[in-house]
Amino acid sequence: MRGPSQIIAPAARDAYAEKLTRSVTFLLMGCACMRFWLFVFIFCFPLSTVGRAQDQWIKREIAVGRFTAEGEASRFEAIAELQQKVWQTKVTFQCENMRLDKMVEALTEKTGLSIRVDNGFLVHLSTPVTVDVSEVSLHSTLVMLLRPRGLAYRVDPDEIVITTLSAALHSPPIHFYETSDILPETPDLDPNNWDVLGPFREIADDEMRFGGIAQEGKCESYRNGVVVQASPRIHWEIKHLIEAVKKAKSLSSDHYSTTAIELPHAVANPDEVYQKLRTQRITWSQQDTTLAQVMKAIRLASGVPVCSDTEFVRHTELVGRKRLLNVDWEDRTIEQALDELTTEYDAGWRIADDRIEITSKSETHRTAVLKVYPVRDLVWYGLELPDEVKARLLPLDPGKLMLGGGSGIPPPNPFFDSDLPSLPDYHTVETVLPWYHGTVIESFSMADCFVIGATPQVHEQIAGLLQQLRRQQHAIAPEKFLAYLDKVEKEVITVDAFVYPERISFENMQALAAQIKEKVAPGSWNGEDAYIVVTNRRMLLRHQRKVLRETLPILGKVEGIKFGFPTWDRFWW
Repeated sequence: MRGPSQIIAPAARDAYAEKLTRSVTFLLMGCACMRFWLFVFIFCFPLSTVGRAQDQWIKREIAVGRFTAEGEASRFEAIAELQQKVWQTKVTFQCENMRLDKMVEALTEKTGLSIRVDNGFLVHLSTPVTVDVSEVSLHSTLVMLLRPRGLAYRVDPDEIVITTLSAALHSPPIHFYETSDILPETPDLDPNNWDVLGPFREIADDEMRFGGIAQEGKCESYRNGVVVQASPRIHWEIKHLIEAVKKAKSLSSDHYSTTAIELPHAVANPDEVYQKLRTQRITWSQQDTTLAQVMKAIRLASGVPVCSDTEFVRHTELVGRKRLLNVDWEDRTIEQALDELTTEYDAGWRIADDRIEITSKSETHRTAVLKVYPVRDLVWYGLELPDEVKARLLPLDPGKLMLGGGSGIPPPNPFFDSDLPSLPDYHTVETVLPWYHGTVIESFSMADCFVIGATPQVHEQIAGLLQQLRRQQHAIAPEKFLAYLDKVEKEVITVDAFVYPERISFENMQALAAQIKEKVAPGSWNGEDAYIVVTNRRMLLRHQRKVLRETLPILGKVEGIKFGFPTWDRFWW
């Protein structure tokens, strides 16, 4: 007969085994968590640190002017000069499955420019490349040679480097652009100054807009200008964009020109290529052919090089395993032929510099054609208003703070002044303009213009729509308009702000309200039609518009206060 110890022992052993198993499980889970956070610390933390360090470097170097002393300015000029040669040098070159290093030798001999391959494990010298071009820019030639192999080129101060797409982004040049004539002066870098930096950032942040040459950049305001760190192509566009915007602002209202101001083209004028496609004709019929043969036929008929955007065209029906195409063109323009081909096979096409690119539908409207449209006659009743008057008026535009739709702030009564036509604004004009994926539409209100990047086809639509708006536009006497502005600014309105008590206490809110009453229109807060009411979660401000224009930006800088509409977030928060 077994004793008690013999009966209890197995249960104890089972409990001990279960406890041991649980302990080992927790230990293994803890080790896995430690390995995960170690990975995050080792790999992710340095990347974020590099990003923050780079931003701080830009601020510090620009602030003390050291980047010029250390040669950044001379490096920028050298890169820009060599890039200009890449854009403007014309090449006639043909090769089929030629080794990359042999191709580089041939192009170096033809152009007289220093070209090298960033060889090693990144780029193999034996990579086969193919192209057939006649009097085409070296830029487009390199794009058509390299992009099918997942490669790109980078311009250094003294040479052209063929490398991978990611390596082509390495160390983009920095430059400071004076913009005091068109942008308000700011005391320091202001990344949220989107309303004036929007067009610049749209360009600097855009990647892969220029035919497979990797693009990325940063654009920040600094005092009386902007600091740009980006590729040479982006620098080119921003430099000439600033000049075009200044020109639009300086136009005289006596003989106001409404013609779009075109930026100089780095490589070629896409409009000229587009006109070729509308006039040149093609007759060609082929069954069970390939995309390469179709592109060759278009090139021979139009004289314009044709390539495919490898990254995106693979998502279309033009390519695939044993994919063969059927084409039957009888006396078509090149434009009609391209439209028929891409429509049938669910693809798209576009003009990129001096070449045609076959791509996906989604990428059809990504383009580098920028134009500046003067619109003073549309948004200011054709009046040449001084900047101080515009500064009073801008917060009154619908789409901005004071009369914003859905903002909780009531717009002026339609019968507020029955003799005055509806106040036009940039937002209203922008809503009627056509927009597609890849299109840039930004307003420079202080320079009386729109900056628009679009395909030649879309630019034609935009020009026609603006002319329609001009035919409907009403004229108004300057004195009548200023009288209306005075009247609107004196209208009493109420603004509702939300308070986050976990960020700012009730006592601090009361102190802030008292401070506002002392600094903004002191003595006018009578408690009847001019007051500030503070609760735990709300702040109500009521006063004339011109007073609230001075009050609300102060509140916008206080953490813990938020205004419940998108317009505030974009322009003031």
